Amino acid sequence: MNIAIHTFSEKDLGPCLDGDKAILSLLSIEEMARACTASGQDFFASHYLGAAERKRLDSYSFLKRRLEWLAGRIAAKKCVLEMFPDRKWLDLEIAADPRGRPRVGFRPDPDMRPPDISISHSHGLAAAMAVPAGTCGVDIQKAVPSVIKIQERFASSLELNLLRRALPEMPGEETLLTMLWAAKESLRKAANTSPLPGFLELRLIGATPLPDTSLYRSGAALHFAGIPGQVVTGMRGDFAVAFAVSP
Repeated sequence: MNIAIHTFSEKDLGPCLDGDKAILSLLSIEEMARACTASGQDFFASHYLGAAERKRLDSYSFLKRRLEWLAGRIAAKKCVLEMFPDRKWLDLEIAADPRGRPRVGFRPDPDMRPPDISISHSHGLAAAMAVPAGTCGVDIQKAVPSVIKIQERFASSLELNLLRRALPEMPGEETLLTMLWAAKESLRKAANTSPLPGFLELRLIGATPLPDTSLYRSGAALHFAGIPGQVVTGMRGDFAVAFAVSP
């Protein structure tokens, strides 16, 4: 089972990383499902999940939700293992904090400071991110025409035009709007505040095109009013991927 890994530094995400590295992983849920079928879902899950995590997995009755949840946890643990190569899958346990954010803990070292993690999935693709300090957010969204109908809920025309000027060769409003949605969602996930900022409270004020990478094409560094650092967003096939770090 292939899990794509990408590493980012301060030059990618701005001063919020403060010299640290961020790890992002991508996992095809379809490919993982085939691996589950080949080895048996229970046996497969026991390789990656502890007892409490397997109990949570078993609480989901719909197969689609089970696979999404499992893929997200595997992707997140893979990010952490890239940072701590001496650890093993079952040394890590992911649970939700009181606000619902995923948190990873080390076994048998509950007092060891873990990295912050974020998880996302959309239309058969799971993504996760980990940073050693601060908080992070990752989001993936498949670009679909229906996003145009809900633009007023999350993005202004000024924001759309700003991104359009930064990426003039990007075809179709649905792609640009999906990139904006993913960028704002990643910021909301990275926000260390309660309540979380609303989509319309996050106001885009700058966009700089980025060169294509192995992770995305037509990328841009986005800057939002009152928020330090930058959000990176780009297209990976039909999917917008975005990631952010907060101090």
